[in-house]
Formats: sequence, structure tokens, C-alpha cells
Amino acid sequence: MVRLRAIGDAMEVIGVQKEDSFYRVACLSLVNKELSIKFLEKEEATPSFEKDAYVVTGIDGQDLLIRHLKTPLKKEGALDKTLPFQLESLIPYSLEEVVVKPLYIVGKEGTEATFFTVSKGNLGKHITSFQETGLDPEGVSATPVALRRFAQFFCPTLFSITVFYVGEKSIQIVSIEEGKIGSHLTIHIGSSDFNDSQVVSKLKREVDRAFCFLSHKEGEKEERRILFCGEMARKMESILQDYEGCTLTPVDIEGQQGFDPQTLLPFAIPIGLALDALKNDRESIQFRQEEFVSTHSFGMIKKRLIRGGAIALALLVALALSSHLHLKREEKKLLGRTQKIASRYEGEIPALKEIDYQKGIDEVLAHLNQSLRVPKGEDSYFASPPLVSDLLAFLSDHPNLKEIEILRVEYTLKNYPSLGNPKETYRPKAHLFFTSSEGKKAREFHDAIVDDGGFIDENEDIEWNRNEDEYEIAFFLSA
Repeated sequence: MVRLRAIGDAMEVIGVQKEDSFYRVACLSLVNKELSIKFLEKEEATPSFEKDAYVVTGIDGQDLLIRHLKTPLKKEGALDKTLPFQLESLIPYSLEEVVVKPLYIVGKEGTEATFFTVSKGNLGKHITSFQETGLDPEGVSATPVALRRFAQFFCPTLFSITVFYVGEKSIQIVSIEEGKIGSHLTIHIGSSDFNDSQVVSKLKREVDRAFCFLSHKEGEKEERRILFCGEMARKMESILQDYEGCTLTPVDIEGQQGFDPQTLLPFAIPIGLALDALKNDRESIQFRQEEFVSTHSFGMIKKRLIRGGAIALALLVALALSSHLHLKREEKKLLGRTQKIASRYEGEIPALKEIDYQKGIDEVLAHLNQSLRVPKGEDSYFASPPLVSDLLAFLSDHPNLKEIEILRVEYTLKNYPSLGNPKETYRPKAHLFFTSSEGKKAREFHDAIVDDGGFIDENEDIEWNRNEDEYEIAFFLSA
């Protein structure tokens, strides 16, 4: 989610696309759930806006990695824990070098996950390229996402469509399947290259390669619906109308709010960027996270924290003053009830007779807790933590360990009650060392441990290491 600022009664966003020699700017607003296009402008100089304007830009498709995964897991917490294990093998970076935006679609048989990934180096270059011109965008989305938003807005009945955008230096192709981005490609030919007489034949070869790639990845198609965008949208339709790979059916859009299609199509990317921010839903992309948060956003967050802290302090003081007498009365009632309950079991637990009920409720409860946790008899009043035998039984019956060889099992109590610290809780931890020649089997066992909400304590971290066919996993048991 992104934080947008209200302009009067409206939410307003400005999408900015930077081409090689000019900028395209689209200003959209949202009033009572109605979207409106305020203005579309093409400017050679760096555009300037009011101080409170929310500006969003987009990472180019060539600098973006989109990866798709399917998993039987459904809990978002479990998905987030398995993300490093599954995603890192699909990208040419370590997770410390990237900013990731995950999208999850949970179904009956599991979850379809889409990860939008940009390296911190490319993200830093993108932000710096705007800051050097005096423009510091608060939002950074992605141009393939913007083109998808544009297609969804202007072609709402088409769930499968290919967007073909012609920029000044490159062409971006985004394939949308059932409303989701399936693939995106960049061809390094743009409108500025059409002064060369050989560029059309070169373009057709590159487009043929691109559509062959899409057909191989998505399956052969007899017809592909194409939304041509950019300043050369109509010319590109004419150039590719005789394409022999499959039938390319151009999609027409209608004018909106006084803007005709020929005016809207060149602004597909900035319009889509503004739409992505204004939608502000689970599918919206915001790469300006953590160390990349804008200066203005950081200042706003700081102000909110200070204001919220002052309000919270004032409320806390008022609450303390107004509730002091009430809490004293309730404490006296609670002490009386505690004494009545404890008196019923003084015969079975003699230590209860030693409690001084004239002291405060905290001391009484601490004494009561100690008396129950450290009984003088032989019988324990509270359940013990899982034993080593329980752990071994759990491992011997685990269905995901049938084809895995366990080398060593370690069991330790990281915390436990003692005479010196009777209030401490049990924290049993298991550490497994095993081998597996199939990475898939090891991953399935890892996912089963993450998703286990019974024997495994899902609130604790799970450690995981791999060295070729040898694996280590450490987790806490529910006590």
C-alpha cells in the first residue's frame, strides 16, 4: 500500500514518464470513487509541481524481474517465511541486493505468487536520475504494471491482451493473461530510430522473436489481441498488419473525458502509473521502501509519529488520572476472589497458606504462580514441555522425511523455570542435520515445518542452511 495525500476532497496523483529527450505527465484524481483525468502534458524541460503533489514514476521493464511461483501453502505468514528459500534461486541476486513486492492469489489448491523484483542498484539509479533534475518522486512503480493498469481501465472486458508500447528508444511488450502479467519483453528500437530505412525489417525480425518467445512460454495462439500504444500506435498497426506468426487483432479504445484515443495512447505509461497509485490495492507497486523512502514521506512519517506520541501521552495521563480509583476498587475485589479460590486447595497445596493477601495483587499473583510452578509434592500441576521422545516420534512419523536421511538430532531447552527464576517459561528447541539428494524433498520438509501450527511454535523463527546435499534446520517446539 502507498500513502496518498488528499487535495481538498480528492486524492490526486501525477504520473511521470521520462523519455530520452522529453517527459510525459498525466494528472489523475479520485473523487467519490470516480476517476478523472485532469491534464496530459508533454514537456521538454523537467516538469515542476506544487509542494504537496504526489508524483509517481516507473522502473522500466528491462530493469525489472517478474517471477511466478506456485505453492500449496496458504497462510501469508508461512509464505513470507518461505520466500527467501524459493525466490533466491530464481533471480541473479541475493535477497539483500533487491527490493521485492510479492502478490499472492490464494486458491483452493494453494497459492499463486507473483514477485516484482528490482535490484537496489537499478532502483537507486532510477531515483537519482530524477533527483538530479530536481524531481524527487514519492512513488516508484513499474512500467509493465502501468501498461496493465492502462489496459484494464480502457479495455475492462478483455482479461487476456498484449500491450505493445512504442517509446522513443525502446518498445515494451506486456502479455496479460487472465488479468495477470504473464511475460514482458523489451525491444531496443524506438520511434527515434525510424529515420533509418532498414529499421522496419529489423523491427519485424525482433517482433517475430518476441512473439515466438511468448508463444513458447504461454502456448500457441491463433489470435492475439494487441493494444498498440505510444506516439506511433497507428503506424505500428500498419507495419505489423501482415505479421505471419498469428493473427494480430488491434484493440481500439474509446475517448475519455474529452480526450480522444490518439491523445490518450501516447500517455499510456504515465496514466497507468497514476492509476496504480490511486487504486492503492494489494496489486499496487511501491518500490520506495526502507532506505529508499522519499525525504518528504520520511518527514511526514516523523511528524505523524511525534503528533501521535503527543496525543497518546495526553490520553495516557488522562486515563491514569480517571482510572486510578477504579483500578484500586477492582484490585481489592480480585484479591478477595483470589483468596477464596486459593483457600479451597490449601489442603492439596500447602504452599498456598503462605500467601500474604495484604500485599499488592502483583506480589500475590507472583507468590501464587511460584507455588503452583514449584510444587512441594511429587505431582506436577502444569504440563511438561515436549520430551526428546516426543520429538523423535514426531520425526519418525513425519511423511516428508521418508526419503531423507537424518544425520543428527539436537534437543535443548533455551529457557526453563528454576528456583531462581520460577516465572520463566519453557522454550524447547530442535536442531536437525540431514541429507537429501533431491532438493525438492528437502524443500517440502522445510515448507511442512513452516506450515505446522501444532507441534512447531509458529511464532518463533526457523533457521535454515544448505551445503550441497546437506541441510540444517532449527525450530522451536510448542510448549
